[in-house]
Amino acid sequence: MNRLFLSATLLLLGSSVQAATYYVAKTGSNTNTCAQAASQASPKLTISAGVGCLSAGDTLIVKSGAYSESIGSVPSGISEAQPTRVMAEPLLSVTMNVSGEDGFRFSGSSARYVLIKGFILEGQFSASNGISLYEGANYIEIHTCEIRNFMNQGIASQTSGSGSNYPHHIKVINCDIHSTSKGKICTGSGTKGGYCHGLYFGANDSLVDHNKLHDNNGFGIQVYPVGNRTVVSNNVVYNNRSSNPSGTNESVTGIFANGTGNQIFNNVVYGQDGGGIHVLGSGNSTHDNYSYNNGGGNYSGSLSGPNNLQTAPPAGFPPPLGGTPPPPPPPPPAASCDVNKDSSVNVVDVQQAVNQALGAACASDINQDGSCNVVDVQRVVNAALGGGCITGP
Repeated sequence: MNRLFLSATLLLLGSSVQAATYYVAKTGSNTNTCAQAASQASPKLTISAGVGCLSAGDTLIVKSGAYSESIGSVPSGISEAQPTRVMAEPLLSVTMNVSGEDGFRFSGSSARYVLIKGFILEGQFSASNGISLYEGANYIEIHTCEIRNFMNQGIASQTSGSGSNYPHHIKVINCDIHSTSKGKICTGSGTKGGYCHGLYFGANDSLVDHNKLHDNNGFGIQVYPVGNRTVVSNNVVYNNRSSNPSGTNESVTGIFANGTGNQIFNNVVYGQDGGGIHVLGSGNSTHDNYSYNNGGGNYSGSLSGPNNLQTAPPAGFPPPLGGTPPPPPPPPPAASCDVNKDSSVNVVDVQQAVNQALGAACASDINQDGSCNVVDVQRVVNAALGGGCITGP
């Protein structure tokens, strides 16, 4: 029995140490064998050739420089703890000028346990997606990347047609995703602007954390058509706006999440031409966010949780990756129906509420939906008629 246990242990240890590391560099040659490419002295020349050397759990190190290619698949890893790794060295020193439809593509439930880290993916306003995940791809991690200038989505996670085989256990961490279809005809919707998102994320049981998403011709983060039990945290989402030079432009939202059991917290969202944070579905938790200066209101939908504030965040928020966020200040008191602060609610307050709803500076957002509008006016009217002032959502 002990001999069997020892044999099994040695077998497991052997499988964990047999993983190989291969190298790619601009000084390399694709005539080098994979055995030779296991040495930094004789690397492969292209990323695709290096990927061709990989087996489950291996690592590919890509040295600095610019590479023009697309990677259609990467061999799956062994487990979440032993993924197949494709990594730039140093981080963010490798630019992939994407020459095909996608920078990296993962499709099917057998596409799993892969880490992509440290790349600058350049779409050149011709390639469709920086990274595509389809049909149940799972346990894929995208870490410390810049993804820019694609014509459809920065990262697309989805299933075909009306299917339900969404990717799951996807991680997008510490990435800068920007300028999808900026100032161009958005290929996600014909001539209609606002549909080329930074992150189009139909994914379950996934994580979107510590990213910057900005200046996209579409939403910053769209968890859609559905995503369940997904965490969206510590992201900074700003200045995403429809920017087609012709055709219809749809206003866009910073963070949109549709599904069940999602968590949206510690995000900073500002400067969209549409809404800030919009949540649909049930059992979701939305808390400790800062959403402000968004053209279509700062919060909407089925929100729950404290400290969804409409001001700029304090310095150091969100915290750096691995840091601890400072506690947010308590939410401001609800605006009063006594708009002019004269200790009574009357026709003067009604007139001031109407003026604010018509475009004057908004100081009386009584229902706290991020704007002064007809709902606030109605509440002031009710209070002036003796019905009491109802504040908050």
